[in-house]
Amino acid sequence: MYDSSEICTAQVADVRGLDVFQVTKHLRARKMETDLARYQECGAALPTLFMCPNGCGGAGFVLTRRCMLPDLCPSCASYVKFRRRRSWGPFVTKLVERGPRAVTAGGKRYTLRLLHVTLGTNWAADNLDAETLWHLVERLYIAAREFYEWAVPPEVRALRDRDGRPMCGCAVAPEVGGGEGETGRHHLHVHMLYYGPYIPNRTQDGMAGTRKWASLVGIAEPHFYIEIVKGVSQAIYTVSYTLKNPLKGDEDLAVTLRQVFAGRRRVRCYGRFYAFEKGDTRPHCPSCDAVLHCVGRFDWDEYYNWRAAGGEFEVTVLGNKARQDAYYRGRSIGSLHQLIITSGSGSRGPPTGRDAS
Repeated sequence: MYDSSEICTAQVADVRGLDVFQVTKHLRARKMETDLARYQECGAALPTLFMCPNGCGGAGFVLTRRCMLPDLCPSCASYVKFRRRRSWGPFVTKLVERGPRAVTAGGKRYTLRLLHVTLGTNWAADNLDAETLWHLVERLYIAAREFYEWAVPPEVRALRDRDGRPMCGCAVAPEVGGGEGETGRHHLHVHMLYYGPYIPNRTQDGMAGTRKWASLVGIAEPHFYIEIVKGVSQAIYTVSYTLKNPLKGDEDLAVTLRQVFAGRRRVRCYGRFYAFEKGDTRPHCPSCDAVLHCVGRFDWDEYYNWRAAGGEFEVTVLGNKARQDAYYRGRSIGSLHQLIITSGSGSRGPPTGRDAS
């Protein structure tokens, strides 16, 4: 039977896309205790007030825990996308603003531009165990790297900019489709942000790009799509394709994906995309980027231990009066997940259409 203290309300299941109770059940069954603890605490804020030295934020800021489990938590998936757009934005913006770039290598002229390439497969992730799916995803990483090396000749890959970095490069991000096609199955595919020469894939080129990808993944007619990134807004939006929101209504596959991507770099970067500079790990003001200072005593060990475990903190404005009163009285606002899991208040019972036994 469902335990009355662990039932997720139907409203929350609908709004968040995944049934929190089902996610926690799968995490417990697979003994993923560390992820379970992070998932339960996601959304809880530290009971400490932070202030901006430049006066931003009015009443001040709080640090809200983020589990950083984008396969399981839609809220953190959106937050990761936001962080990625912010960190990659200046980089991809420069590539787009520069426009098509003509270079010469090996006696030939090439034009470099930013592209968004979608590389599809018919490999379905449904009903696969974590180990099998792990190896399929690894095959995708390898195939995408080989495709990039085919598309960019060695003499072009050897070109260096004035800063000593490669002129060409790509970022590779495998993902699982939403299961919204005719078959309803979740197929693996790759999104690639690519900066390099023209990829021949027109009819007069013999569809060379499609045929190369087909040979790498062993599929007769794979989905293959190239989009030229023309504007800054489009470039920053394209960065979002490197991460997808959790799969709605498929908690078992969502937890399997967490197992597959745990401990591995989700987005693999090559050439010019490789080795971004890491920013300061201290909390910064979201308005002016100044380092925040805390009011009163603060346990920095708790801050760094949470980060060491894979979590992050989001800087949020201490807004309405109820939130301000709670902090001034020394109480933190609890995690949404924790409230759902440990409290039966407001619950309607087991979600409709599910076996409660």
